[in-house]
Amino acid sequence: MHYIQFWVRDWTSDNALRMVSLEARGLWIDMICMMVRSPEYGFLLSDSGHPLTEEMLSKAVGMGEGRESVEKIKSLLGELEISGVFSRDEKMRIFSRRLIRESKARKSHRDSQKRYIEKRKTLKNDEDVMVISQEPLANNHKSSSQESLRGRVPSL
Repeated sequence: MHYIQFWVRDWTSDNALRMVSLEARGLWIDMICMMVRSPEYGFLLSDSGHPLTEEMLSKAVGMGEGRESVEKIKSLLGELEISGVFSRDEKMRIFSRRLIRESKARKSHRDSQKRYIEKRKTLKNDEDVMVISQEPLANNHKSSSQESLRGRVPSL
């Protein structure tokens, strides 16, 4: 998946995000974009699947490779982390709680849809088997009441 649902109200009303600088919010949206394209959705990883270092992140967001740029990235990451904007897993990899939560919800919905479709296919197959196994009714069989009604002419 290479898109995200961006809810403006959620972005503007997130208190943790509101507490950080404009620069930190800019870094965070860039990080979200990287996490969407990451080999492990929702985690800030390089294309090879390794956690991004501050140096790699600095270069990736266009701040450069110099010491000052890396120090600025470290400062902005600290600001985001202290405010609780992102989380880290047991391997200390940065991830977005929201991206992970939405990914799990999509997977759950997808699995539910698959089960529903499979159930419908099974029911459809059962109906087909039942129809095939029934003997066809005689086409020219008419009840005696139908025959007697056809022979009458309505009186006026």
